[in-house]
Amino acid sequence: MAWAGWLVYEPTLEQELELEKQALAIKEDGRHEEVAQLAAALTKQTFYQQQIIQQSIYQIRALEAKVICLSNPVKQPDRPWWRIF
Repeated sequence: MAWAGWLVYEPTLEQELELEKQALAIKEDGRHEEVAQLAAALTKQTFYQQQIIQQSIYQIRALEAKVICLSNPVKQPDRPWWRIF
């Protein structure tokens, strides 16, 4: 798996069909005021979820970088480069 392979989500066929079923039910609903309120609430929820996910991914990247640095330490030269000659 690539370093960011865990970010790719492949829903099952059942999950895709259920999602489409729910989306069609909302589109075909005749109660427009309720649907508008639901859409507004979902828009706000999606915004906050995106922000949390973005912050989480940033934190995960930082932690992965620390792990890589700790597992592959850079060997420092014994003497400064100007004293080699």
